[in-house]
Amino acid sequence: MSVVFDAALYASLHRGSPGDIGFYAQACAGAVRVLELGCGDGRVLEAVAPGPELVGLDAHEGMLQRARRRLGPAATLVHGDMADFALEGLFDRIIIPFTGFYCLPDDDAMVDCLRCVRRHLAPEGRVVLDAYPGEPLLRAGAFEPTWEFVTVLDHDGRTYTVYERDANDPGRAVIDVTYRHVDSAGSTTAYTLRHHYLCAADVPRLLACAGLRLLRLEGDFDGAPYDPEGDRMVVVAAV
Repeated sequence: MSVVFDAALYASLHRGSPGDIGFYAQACAGAVRVLELGCGDGRVLEAVAPGPELVGLDAHEGMLQRARRRLGPAATLVHGDMADFALEGLFDRIIIPFTGFYCLPDDDAMVDCLRCVRRHLAPEGRVVLDAYPGEPLLRAGAFEPTWEFVTVLDHDGRTYTVYERDANDPGRAVIDVTYRHVDSAGSTTAYTLRHHYLCAADVPRLLACAGLRLLRLEGDFDGAPYDPEGDRMVVVAAV
């Protein structure tokens, strides 16, 4: 699903998950080469630098332009598809922060991504990702989408009121999240993000299909046990 959105407006709303910056900086400590898939505007790569050689891949050129301004020569940034990429060399860490893995449309695309990860992972390397647990959405079933207020934010000299509408399809484990930004003059900007979400039981199965093995599945960035009612799923895997 190709998504078109204003990169600056997106970044002003989506600022990461509490604790993710420190977690990924620690996860990449001592690595020689780090690849981030779905690197966005470079927020996480900036935290990993300086030290390792950094490569970021993203499908949204507008976000990559922001990353180039943020990171300068500190990282190599590539426009590409995380389910189908070929880069030079191997990486000690491959990271997919902030639910980026869920942007892949289905299990097949996720396995394709993980197979690419396996081909690019050094023998002692690790792949690390985080997302939200899918179990509550599966239990919730399909529900009538309604607009809900999210926040008010200032961006580029304008004040925006942000609303969100969610449409859940538990049969396909897909949720479409539509954001509507309304500025003070009444002008509206809207875009939809589609997530193919996972439950804990899905993770080792998908990893195994790609020749990877699960090392840890945790419930937050502090290493707490996984809780399907919690806010976070943290995955660490290896060859």
